[in-house]
Amino acid sequence: MSGDQLVPAAETTAPAGGRNKSIFVSYARADLEKVHQVVEGLRLLGRDVWLDESLIGGQAWWDAILTRIRECAVFVQAISPAAARSEACTSERLYAASLGKPILPVFLEALPTSVLPTDLAVLQYVDYTEDAPERRAFRLAAALEGLPAAPGLPDPLPPPPAIPISYLVALAEKVRAPELSLDEQSAIVARLRGAVEHPDERDGAIALLRQMQARNDLYHSVATEIDRSLAEISGMEATPQPTPQPVPRVEAPVEPPRVTQPAPAEPEPADDKVKVEVELNKWNWGAFLISPIWGIGNNVYRALLTLVPIYGIYEWIMCGKNGNRWAWENKQWDNIESFRKTQRKWAMWGAIVDAILVLIFASSGGSSG
Repeated sequence: MSGDQLVPAAETTAPAGGRNKSIFVSYARADLEKVHQVVEGLRLLGRDVWLDESLIGGQAWWDAILTRIRECAVFVQAISPAAARSEACTSERLYAASLGKPILPVFLEALPTSVLPTDLAVLQYVDYTEDAPERRAFRLAAALEGLPAAPGLPDPLPPPPAIPISYLVALAEKVRAPELSLDEQSAIVARLRGAVEHPDERDGAIALLRQMQARNDLYHSVATEIDRSLAEISGMEATPQPTPQPVPRVEAPVEPPRVTQPAPAEPEPADDKVKVEVELNKWNWGAFLISPIWGIGNNVYRALLTLVPIYGIYEWIMCGKNGNRWAWENKQWDNIESFRKTQRKWAMWGAIVDAILVLIFASSGGSSG
């Protein structure tokens, strides 16, 4: 990792006299086995370490995590591709930073610091990917002793972050909905096909595909796609058709429900199947520029979290990054073209509103001068 901005923790001079530090370890579920190695090293050093592996999801789970973060003296962030994608890891770390907790990144896999968030890229770190266990433990001990003491909790406490809910949880709610249109069924299957490609989401996505398969109101094309997807996942061929590309696709055929032998009048263009996913991966300027107003108009009430001090900055950026996907999932749309036009209008109004605010600010500044 040449050229990295991080300062290797192994070179930190530990101060005389150790301090007993309770440690909170933030990690992605896919890294649990590697994290256990780090935890074992910390406990061999006599540290009190807490993991959330014994807890279950839900508000009580999230409240327990935030309590442990407030009580800890050191916040250890495990670094890996899975952790970089984890919304929970980001929320935990930002909350720890708002409390003034010392943060120590520990690399479980080699990653360039250019892909890390700015708040991590400037910190000292411990490389837990190479060398013998005793050398890694020595670097870990030196890094811990070199960290500053955690200050007292601020008064008042910063607002706690909202519980991070995996998008698979939202999809599970849709899978269990009493009624689903053809477009909704196709979109759910497409999202689950994409989730299967991620190791930390694979099992959950397969379970939801099987739940979809058990519905008694599936459209024929959706049922066929689910059968084919599950066959491909298990390494079998359900039909003589060639294996499709592992790109999430959304079908939009026009057909009545529960037909036994669908015969569309015209073959569906293959390009239409990927239009939705391409559009959902784009940056949403309307969601970024006028987040609260856009969120109300698109049934994405999470956008109101941008009004929360400090933490709102993170939600503001997430609205721009994930706005298209959230709007598509939370509101009924006629087609992708209608969705695209609507989001462009939101972007236009966002630019207009921001421009008016800038003019007002500039004129008030000139008047006061």
